[in-house]
Amino acid sequence: SQVNERRDMSMYTFVFYYENGMTNLFEHIERVSFTDGPELTGQQILDYRYRLNTEYHLYSKDSSFTVGYRNLVYVEVHKED
Repeated sequence: SQVNERRDMSMYTFVFYYENGMTNLFEHIERVSFTDGPELTGQQILDYRYRLNTEYHLYSKDSSFTVGYRNLVYVEVHKED
């Protein structure tokens, strides 16, 4: 049935931490892709083992962001309530 095929539209918050102490926060992210990797949605976003050597392409309902990886130390991902 269509109810069972509904996509997981959970939203996620990403926090990028850089060597110089700067952080970048992106909220309400529904989809993630990479320059040279998979496209992620739903629970895949939380389960994925993120790399630090690729650009991140983040998508929310109304926005999209490209995040560089230069001097990136780590990435935090939180599922929003």
